[in-house]
Amino acid sequence: GACLLPLDLSEPPDGRGIEAWLASLSVLHLTPTVLRYLMQDRGNAGSLNNIKAVVLGGEEARYEDFRLFRRNFAPGTLFINGLGPSESTTALQFMATHDTRLHGRQIPVGQPVAGCDALLLDESGNEAGMAGELVIRSPNISPGYLGDTQLSAQKMPVDPDNSDYRLYFSGDRVRRMPDGQLLYAGRLDKQIKIHGRRIEPGEIEAAMNAVYG
Repeated sequence: GACLLPLDLSEPPDGRGIEAWLASLSVLHLTPTVLRYLMQDRGNAGSLNNIKAVVLGGEEARYEDFRLFRRNFAPGTLFINGLGPSESTTALQFMATHDTRLHGRQIPVGQPVAGCDALLLDESGNEAGMAGELVIRSPNISPGYLGDTQLSAQKMPVDPDNSDYRLYFSGDRVRRMPDGQLLYAGRLDKQIKIHGRRIEPGEIEAAMNAVYG
């Protein structure tokens, strides 16, 4: 029953227009980069009482983003940071309020959502304990990459213990906190993200080799 209200970020920013747009929302879903962009010139504009949840994803959140949340949104607003690769959509979520006290200056990516298991595996594919590659186990994993059966079999194999599930080897390294929350600890490969866009350097290298030999 809800409706979507996208904001065109390709146009020059209009402070009044952005404030009116924010005032019309109940859930604000965006990347941390866009949150910083929207909040940078608000000054002391006050809390946005109508927004019930601020949902971050698409790239690593910083401690600064939680501070922006506390400064700009009402005390009853929920802060949600998550990790959800395209291959499995939302997999982990961390929820906080104004009263939440973070351990250190990192924002957790949280715990598995319903229907997902988060495995931490070492290079040999064994349980890694407190740190390792995040492997998502779920019935909601993509069946594979279009036109690349080899990579699909490597990254998204059928779960050997349950054929209704798949495993997704994310390439993300995570650490488990004492309270069970997971922290993002970087990539195991050369993949990078710029403003929430996933960049595969290998694809750029292949394209350049095709042109320049």
